[in-house]
Amino acid sequence: MSISIIIPVFNEEQHVKKSLSKLLNVKFPVPTEYVIIDDASTDKSYKILEILAKKNKKIKLIKNKKNIGKSGSVIWGLNLAKNDILTIHDSDLEYDPNDLLVLYNSLIKLGCNNAIYGSRFLKKETNWIIPLHYLGNIFLSNMLKILYSCNITDMETCYKMFYKKDISDITLKSQKFDFEPEITIKLIKKGIKIHEIPISYFPRKFSEGKKINFIDGFRALKLMIQLR
Repeated sequence: MSISIIIPVFNEEQHVKKSLSKLLNVKFPVPTEYVIIDDASTDKSYKILEILAKKNKKIKLIKNKKNIGKSGSVIWGLNLAKNDILTIHDSDLEYDPNDLLVLYNSLIKLGCNNAIYGSRFLKKETNWIIPLHYLGNIFLSNMLKILYSCNITDMETCYKMFYKKDISDITLKSQKFDFEPEITIKLIKKGIKIHEIPISYFPRKFSEGKKINFIDGFRALKLMIQLR
């Protein structure tokens, strides 16, 4: 067994080094590769990534010639990943990469035809500093329950983990921030059981580089209805 971690990066020069250092310090019990997709950053992110990649042979660094959006970068990374289990890590500091090890251990016990989501809502001490993000996430997860009879608390979480062979025949087309509903709905339709475990979450403000906004929420809802 082995694991590939997909890391999309766009203009994260202030956080990317620390975020990846924390991730690289997590000791997975299996061969691990880090597929980093720089989405045509205009700051120093790619230069920082180049230095890290030269020091660590487990890092596969790709630079997009033009910006294709977070979802497009994640999908590109998933297509490039070679290992048995796939997951995603954001290049900011909102998530604790140690939680990925917990997700991995849970998924191994469950086996194929299962996926693990890290839920920020199951961790009661999470401090949502942007109320609209909190309410928007609850709304989208409730819409998922209504439209697809899937009772999960955090569809929009970054920390999703699944077996590569379980998604190898799933076609993903998202580009902006609608990867989350697309992969979730297509897993449901394929009969993959989605499980959740609590994870830590340290949200940041727009002034600190937060990019997702209410327009992305409308895009997610539109896609959910279209796929229905």
